Amino acid sequence: MGRLKPQTSGFWVIMEGMREGGEGMKFRLLALDMEQSEQVKFAYYTRIGHTIDDFFRNVILGKAKGYEIRLGVQALGSCFIKEDGELVQWWMDEGSMPMAQNWMRQMLLEETVKSACVSTREPWFLSLCLEFQKSVAIESYLFESRNKCVNVDPPLEGCVFEEATEQEIKICRTISREPFAGYYENLRENQGLFVVKTKGKIIGTGELRVDEKVPGFADLGMVTHPKFRKMGVATYVIANLLAKAKERGLQANAACDFNNTGSRKTLEKAGMMATHRMLKIRF
Repeated sequence: MGRLKPQTSGFWVIMEGMREGGEGMKFRLLALDMEQSEQVKFAYYTRIGHTIDDFFRNVILGKAKGYEIRLGVQALGSCFIKEDGELVQWWMDEGSMPMAQNWMRQMLLEETVKSACVSTREPWFLSLCLEFQKSVAIESYLFESRNKCVNVDPPLEGCVFEEATEQEIKICRTISREPFAGYYENLRENQGLFVVKTKGKIIGTGELRVDEKVPGFADLGMVTHPKFRKMGVATYVIANLLAKAKERGLQANAACDFNNTGSRKTLEKAGMMATHRMLKIRF
């Protein structure tokens, strides 16, 4: 009795094509345009149920080029790769997952991929990278809010935490540099820019950043005036931002560098916990 051949499409059809095509049948990367890239990025966040981190989304992933992964005419998934060969997002459809290792081997052999930046929130992507890793290092901690908010007393007498006014934006700029022109105005319009004041003087700023493309999540940020650091101002700001996020029904996130012990302790004191890590993997 002869061996039965699976009568299904998808994976088995592709594997048959690979056998027929031999070594000439290679994976291809088809460049995505800007609109396609944005659609793929946010479909990915829906799949993993999280946005990872806004710095990662806007800076690291923002510098990468998006591609559709193909084998012949078959679309298998997508990936984002930076100019230096750092793989920062990867996905294959379930039916194509058995070919993930072969895809990675080809990318490494061709030196299209040399390293990866991946979080522990992405089990499929992380698992693939770990299979080929030569070294793994923690880049940053990824924090989430606890179910219960922590009450933090004002660090100084007369401390007030409130939304920033239009007139106070100029003062905010003296405390922290804007990443781009109009950043603070945009934050304020979305009720995401806050200040902490004592005796009428602004001593710190707080940010509740919500990406309209991924509603339901808020990334927190804060800066303390140099003269008022190590007084508990940062913890007070984060605790109040967490309360605001909860009022608005948002899942609060924050991140800090692995070696930034001060920021890590501040986030923990304010009521956050490091549930995941961002990893740098070299192949």
